[in-house]
Amino acid sequence: MRRIAVACIALSLAFPLPALAQGGDAASVAAQAEKDARARKFPAAVDGFKRAYALSPDPAYLYNVGLLSLIGLKDAAQAWEYATQYAEMARNASEKTDAQDLIGKAEAALAETHGRLRLNVTPPTAEVYLDRKAPDTRIRRPVAWVVPGLHNLLAEAPGYESGEVQVTVKTGIKSEVAVVLRGQQARLRIESRTPNAVVLVNGSPAGPAPAEKSV
Repeated sequence: MRRIAVACIALSLAFPLPALAQGGDAASVAAQAEKDARARKFPAAVDGFKRAYALSPDPAYLYNVGLLSLIGLKDAAQAWEYATQYAEMARNASEKTDAQDLIGKAEAALAETHGRLRLNVTPPTAEVYLDRKAPDTRIRRPVAWVVPGLHNLLAEAPGYESGEVQVTVKTGIKSEVAVVLRGQQARLRIESRTPNAVVLVNGSPAGPAPAEKSV
């Protein structure tokens, strides 16, 4: 992917903004976002590249959001999220290298202000939320950067009982947290027309009919 220099951005442009394919509304939005970046209007530039990606999912837009979040907005958490998305969509070795470089920069900044959690969730399909259930609190990756303090992790999955785990996060510390959900139990009721019939569930006595047992 061809790159362009953005002289207005400091740091000697370790990560210059990629040039993007032209054509369509996304390109127009991205062109304006690029102008905003050159004018150091970083919030507008970041919003513009997000809107461009919504119109056309070019990975370069994700890279630009991550880059400008880091060096323009000083929002390392957002930079890490978008750089990670860019890494997942990287189309060649060069893009993978760029993604890892940006992730490394974001993680170095986050280590000064956040703690890192690695989640081991059972079942893996469970949705995990930080402190409260809301779209913006869902943890979507096995690794999450969290502000220091005491937090509750809420996990939910169809067919399982919800579970909560309390964790203390410390600045610059990497922690692993296991969240294991129990399968939901059903109440089984057995009736029989035969008087005093003995009920067995999975080979274990459950008393005479009518009988109830959690399974």
